[in-house]
Amino acid sequence: MDELVKKRFDIIQLLKDNDEKNLEKYVKDKNIKLNKLNTYDFDILMYAIENNFEDRIVECIINMKHYETLNYYTENNTKIKTPFVCAIESNKFNIADLLLRNGYDINYSFQYLDMFNEMKYFDIIDYLYSTNYFKKNEFSCYGLMYLLNNGYTIKNKEYDISMLDKKDFNEDEMEILLKFSLKDNKSTIQCSFYKKAITNDSIKLLCILYDNDSNEKNNKVYNIYKEYRHCGRSHSSLRSRRYDSFKNDVIYYFLSNNNNSSIKYSFLNNIKYNKIIEEVNQYIKDIMDIENKIDRDFDNIKNDIIKYKKFINDNTIDPEKNYSYNFDILIYAIENEASEEVLKYIVSQYNNRTLNYNTEIMSIISKYNKFRYNDEDYMDCITYTTPFLSAIKKNNLTFAKYMLSNSGINVNYEPNDKLEPSYIFEKDFLNDEKLKFLIKNNYNNAKSLIKYCIYDINCKYKEKYLRIIYNHFYYDNYCIMNLLSCYANNVPISTTTLSEYIEKEKGKVLNDDIYEFLFENGNKRIIKQILKYEYDQKKKKSVIEKYNIMFSHRPFTSYKKDLYFRNGTLDDLFEDDDEIDNNLSNEDQQSSEEESSDSDTSNYNEENITRRRNNDENHYFIGNDNISDIYYSDDPDLDYNDYDDYDYDDY
Repeated sequence: MDELVKKRFDIIQLLKDNDEKNLEKYVKDKNIKLNKLNTYDFDILMYAIENNFEDRIVECIINMKHYETLNYYTENNTKIKTPFVCAIESNKFNIADLLLRNGYDINYSFQYLDMFNEMKYFDIIDYLYSTNYFKKNEFSCYGLMYLLNNGYTIKNKEYDISMLDKKDFNEDEMEILLKFSLKDNKSTIQCSFYKKAITNDSIKLLCILYDNDSNEKNNKVYNIYKEYRHCGRSHSSLRSRRYDSFKNDVIYYFLSNNNNSSIKYSFLNNIKYNKIIEEVNQYIKDIMDIENKIDRDFDNIKNDIIKYKKFINDNTIDPEKNYSYNFDILIYAIENEASEEVLKYIVSQYNNRTLNYNTEIMSIISKYNKFRYNDEDYMDCITYTTPFLSAIKKNNLTFAKYMLSNSGINVNYEPNDKLEPSYIFEKDFLNDEKLKFLIKNNYNNAKSLIKYCIYDINCKYKEKYLRIIYNHFYYDNYCIMNLLSCYANNVPISTTTLSEYIEKEKGKVLNDDIYEFLFENGNKRIIKQILKYEYDQKKKKSVIEKYNIMFSHRPFTSYKKDLYFRNGTLDDLFEDDDEIDNNLSNEDQQSSEEESSDSDTSNYNEENITRRRNNDENHYFIGNDNISDIYYSDDPDLDYNDYDDYDYDDY
């Protein structure tokens, strides 16, 4: 037998006998370096850790200092291991402590080839999940807690709190991740996490999330209330569920060995659980009571400031605190046409809260749109409004101007969750006066205004409004002045740069999102109108082709001749499509002739950029297209000059 192999077998036998003294003597007498007995797939130290040898034997091996570093790994049948991994996997946390004290880096990592011959970085959590440690090991919570409590940094976000998306996630593991994965032991819990707990009917998980949410208490309960309503669930289930036991106390005392005994009191327990349930229920009860009282009595007080003040005082209503995701006193008052005096008084009560906020609205979208979704996946569109947009909706431009002058309101405020403004789905939202007011006050959400024009079949002047919107936003003054500045200062503009710049400008008002909305809610007339502003011939062609593919055979004939509801009106989506080319209005005939005569100019030559004097005015040209002619339409119905002469002081 090879001498090296014999020495290895002798040492293994001494390890099995837990014979610490003879192990030390044998190694000394034979002048053996233990690390020299190892192979690529076998290691003496890891062997000792993985088997039921006494801790003092492992400590003896480490104390011999035969390993230059404990940060090393072996590979056996595509399994990568380190001494520390062996200790955690075997739930030998005293050995893990010993390794850390002797220099093991808990975040030690290295590159290796996986079974698919791809380079990967080793990560202990990745490894433990791959071996099903967290599924089959009853002590997995210990291991996870040990790692996080001793400085392990989660690198793979898949195993952070987003593990909620896993079907087999463990609530105890989730609580440990939330407690220890962040330095301040607090996280800003997303609404989607509360939604997951509610849809899974896991009250315990909901309480764990609440207990570890760094949001202010009212915001936390606000989010829970919101998700209960969104999910169509009753919060009464919170009262009907009680847990008698929580995490095993052994875990708490396990932590005390790491001089962190205060942690034993921070986990969810029966006292904390009941407190959270009461807080959530009380908040929801209070906000629902206030909403019901206001809804019941508001018509009697909305035009009388004395009655309104008495009502607020008698019911101890604070506009800054008593609100929910879908209710706010100011927005409610605007929508219900309260007097200007009452509205101004409400604004005066917002001392610590700006008017840059929103409430959510469940907008009822068209039946036609609904046909595109499976019933189980479909829900009505969640939209938003703001105090400013509600004032515009109710045509209360005087109060809108008051808010602009006195509250520093941002007309372009949008929520962070990418909701659409509710006016897109409102009947008769826009008129000439409102559009002028929005443009004059620098409202820049052109895409939503365009979507409104597409959606509202009752809007008689949608094509005129579309032209106004495109004329104002497509190449605005800022864009044109930038181009003129380049010309005046002899700054060359390459074809590529100009193309990118124009594409960016176009993206403000015309992009794939608009086209998708158009296919969902528009008809051929509106598509033709919008395509007039599409300079990209390839894009224009693809839009037309998609329309023909989607609607050439009337795919919705099974729904009673393409009838659909929108804004309470039964209409035929394609009633004017068949003869639209032969029955255009005078306005559309004029537009068609212009489009036909300019068909060659729409595909502009980006390099042909000139400037010339015409009628004592400066005009900027791209190819043969006069931007001035685009910007200022000669349509008699449009009269865009009215917008330049518009007197803001009228409001």
